[in-house]
Order: sequence, then structure tokens, then C-alpha cells
Amino acid sequence: MYKYKCQYLKHMESQMDAVEYGLICDRSDEKDIVKNVNAYLAEKGYRKLYKWKDKGGIKNIDDPSSDPKLEYTYGQFIKESPKWYFDILPNKDLRSIYRFAEQKDCAWTLFFSKTNPESCTESDNIYLDNFLKDLLTGTGYKSKLLYKYSGDDYRR
Repeated sequence: MYKYKCQYLKHMESQMDAVEYGLICDRSDEKDIVKNVNAYLAEKGYRKLYKWKDKGGIKNIDDPSSDPKLEYTYGQFIKESPKWYFDILPNKDLRSIYRFAEQKDCAWTLFFSKTNPESCTESDNIYLDNFLKDLLTGTGYKSKLLYKYSGDDYRR
């Protein structure tokens, strides 16, 4: 049992649960990003992005005690296996406070999460990793990894 548990924990430690990328662009590129992502999703047979009024809860990476003030966010999720979720939101909120203050060249961020990573098979992980890579390319903008979440780490 102990040996099995150690192997399981080692597997879980190496697995990516969620990542957040910065899109290197201007705030005004919003319509192009949404159009490009919707085209990519349609190509894969998925629904277009949802536009949600912000309900809060996403923390400022530099000040987790402060909730950013966002007018809205974009997102999409799939409930069928392999389950995933992603959203796109501005790096700078309505008060002009950046979530990733060191990354001001990234006007938008893309958060991607495997919603049930412990149930993903190896082929699920390969599919999701490729989906994310192609999604980032599909935005039409260069991107850079801002944060990698795993284990007990919560979204900031």
C-alpha cells in the first residue's frame, strides 16, 4: 500500500493541474482574441466562448487579499471526459491594478485547467496538452507562461 501511495503521489506531483498564460497584446485586441478563439473552438466542434459578468473570486497574484474588479470575463468548459475549463480575462482591472504586475506586456491572460486531473488517462493528458498548445496558438498572439498550478495550489 505505501509503495503504491508513493507512486501515486509522485505521478500527481508531476502532473499539471492548471496553468495561466499571458497573451502579449494590447487591451484593444479583445475582439480579435475572442474571434480567433471562437474559430479555433468551432474547428474542434466546441461551443463558442461565454461572456460572463464578473462575480469575483479570482485573486490578484501579487496581493491575494484583494479581488480584482472586472467588468466581465470570457470562458468555456466541457463536462464530458476529458473535462477542462479555460477563461480569458484582462490582466488590468477597472481600477488599473494588474493581476500580474510584472507582465504589463500581457493585456489578457488565459487560464486553463484540467477539471478532474486525477481521472485523466495518459491519452487524455496528451489530448489536453495539445489542445492547450493549439488554443494558445489559436489566439493569434504570442503567449508566455505566467503561473503553473498543481496539487493544493489554488487559483490566484
